[in-house]
Amino acid sequence: GRFDLTQLQQFLKEYNKTLSQAQQAGNNEAVEQIQMIKRLWDFSEKKLRDELLANKFSMLFSMGFTSNPVAAQMNFNERAIERSAEVAAIPYASIADNDVKVTDDEIKAVANDKAESDYKSSLEKIDKQAYDDLVKLNEQREKAKETHKKTLSEIESLFDAFRENSKNKAVKQGIARGSILESAINEYGEAANAGRARADDILSDALLSFEEKSDALNRRRDEALSNLDLKKAVEITETINKLQENRDKQLADQNQKNAALEKKETDENLKLEKEKQKYVENYKANKRLEKQQQDAYEKANGYTGEKARNFAERYNVALGFYTSLDPDVAVKALEASGTMKGYLGNNYEKLLSVLKSRATTKTKKYI
Repeated sequence: GRFDLTQLQQFLKEYNKTLSQAQQAGNNEAVEQIQMIKRLWDFSEKKLRDELLANKFSMLFSMGFTSNPVAAQMNFNERAIERSAEVAAIPYASIADNDVKVTDDEIKAVANDKAESDYKSSLEKIDKQAYDDLVKLNEQREKAKETHKKTLSEIESLFDAFRENSKNKAVKQGIARGSILESAINEYGEAANAGRARADDILSDALLSFEEKSDALNRRRDEALSNLDLKKAVEITETINKLQENRDKQLADQNQKNAALEKKETDENLKLEKEKQKYVENYKANKRLEKQQQDAYEKANGYTGEKARNFAERYNVALGFYTSLDPDVAVKALEASGTMKGYLGNNYEKLLSVLKSRATTKTKKYI
């Protein structure tokens, strides 16, 4: 489970009491378990201390560096001194034309925005006109259907009235079942059927005419939309060409001016670069000479001042750490370290000699 510091502290605090109670109760298994837990903690605590100490020394060695009063003061100032800055906006007129680049995508966006406004207005007019014409056509279609329905109703009413009147008249004349009555009713029925057929033909012709008119409306709308799209495309193309032409002309003029300035700057930079390179070479040569002289002096006479105290402190830290190790292991560890030579400086050979002397003494002792 997860490590619980509170439970550990409670266990260590009551260890003797708990162990004594288990012993008095004769619970050997509990006694053995309690003692085993205590031994495990003692081992873990010792191992943890050793690992923390090793990590601490390793960090000291890896993060060690040399400095001087000037660099130390600069480092302190960077961490301790706060600075504030005021930001001011740059005036439009102070920006050079050659610093502003107009891309083709930006030109296309401007041209599209310009044409889109007129396009939407014209599109709304076309759609409104098409909608109004379609509404009128639908009204005419419904009116034709209503007229057809009314005509059929009138034919039915007239036929029913004629048939009823004919029957009443025949009854009065005593010929209710006569062939004359049936013949008259049949003739009028045929006339009614002819009227119905005529009304259906009129409605069919009207509906066909409405469909043709509806198709014509759709064609006119499609044609108007096509012309509108073509007009928009032409306007966009013309605007893009005009804007690109103006941009290219300005760029050509600016490039011509920049070419002269760039040539002047190039010549000056080449001259400056040569002087800079010569200065850097001289500076590096002087630094190398100074370092060689300093190294030779320190090798012959040892470190002085703050540097001597610094390397002495490092030597003492490293001596304490490596002498805490097994003599043979300490020598191998120091020789395998890639940073200790730089960390100890002239004291490296001194520490190595001490460690080798310890390892030799150990060998003689065993012999």
